[in-house]
Amino acid sequence: MSVFFGGTEQRSAGGPLSGMSSGGFASDGPLTRGGMKSSLRTVPVYAASSLIADSLAATPVSAFIRARSGSTISPPEQPGLVTNPNPNPLGTRVDWIHQLSTSLDLRGNAFGNIVDWDRYGASKVEWMHPDQVYVDESGPLPDYYLNGKKLDRSGVVHIAGYVLPGSVVGLSPIELFRSQIEMAQSAQQFGTNVFRRSGVPSGHLKNTAQKLSALESSVVKSRFKSSVANGDVFVSGNDWDYAKLGLTMADVQFLESIKATANQIAAIYKVPPEEIGGDSGNSLKYTTEELNQLKFIRRALQPKAVRIEAHLNRLLLGDTYVKFNLNANARGDLKARMDAYAIGLRSGVYTLEQVRGFEDFEMLTQTEIEQWQQWFGNIKQIQNGDGSRDA
Repeated sequence: MSVFFGGTEQRSAGGPLSGMSSGGFASDGPLTRGGMKSSLRTVPVYAASSLIADSLAATPVSAFIRARSGSTISPPEQPGLVTNPNPNPLGTRVDWIHQLSTSLDLRGNAFGNIVDWDRYGASKVEWMHPDQVYVDESGPLPDYYLNGKKLDRSGVVHIAGYVLPGSVVGLSPIELFRSQIEMAQSAQQFGTNVFRRSGVPSGHLKNTAQKLSALESSVVKSRFKSSVANGDVFVSGNDWDYAKLGLTMADVQFLESIKATANQIAAIYKVPPEEIGGDSGNSLKYTTEELNQLKFIRRALQPKAVRIEAHLNRLLLGDTYVKFNLNANARGDLKARMDAYAIGLRSGVYTLEQVRGFEDFEMLTQTEIEQWQQWFGNIKQIQNGDGSRDA
């Protein structure tokens, strides 16, 4: 079983297609030469991609079976594609999803090889570095090459992000927005130079009466620094002129562009600007952390989760499918959760076992149930969320 979507704009590392590229993007430039690690050195890019990858990797994933009646039931056991699809014996499901998400965010494509199966379908998939994969789209179906070696299409898993009509190539956000990211890298490096005092000197001490040798300049510099180090007064005659130097207005504006560029990168990845060093510019004070989290889930996580679910479902047999529980990322405080559980239990939306599972609690034993009835069984009324009481 295979997933035939996407492609990469990077050159293959060797073989018959070496030097060719697909996707219509140039394969040169500092970002491409440095690869994925180079783009991750830019703080906003790292912050945005890691925020999405960490959030998605921490999201619970479960498998379900769609019954003929239209209802869903849980399988007797969860498929390997859900419990731990990572073929690395030291790896986990969290690592596996993190690699998948990072590959999509930085290269627009995730390429994998199916290496094991179970009774539900594919159970182990090994992700390949996207810069080492080339996709030949000249035929009726795409052919995949890893370091110049053709892969068996039946074992390839390929998930693409932004895909244009008429092509199976996933577009890379790093290549599409190269100028913005390189601007962020330049500003970041300039800021480093300023703080290291290698970009702009702190001041200029000039003798207007005579020319000093290198040794004399060094002695004067040392004496001047020792005099003013603790804020002491520096006394001179009429032959010395000191001017304190700072950043020019252009330099200040350039450093300000760091925050502006972070806002642009936040827009690319659909994450809150303030989370990656930008400025939201939002003057509204009534927004809450929970509402901001819901916005992040809806814009950044949900589209990617739905795309991944659709591709992973093609690797499973029969009516089995997987689902990310994105609601787990929008957990409210303890009181809000308890109120929601109480409403869900009364309305029949949740079962007691589901509610306890949400909080990672085991089911009550018979002894614990009897104790609860003994201690609280005489309570005749239950407080509702609207303040009324049920008998």
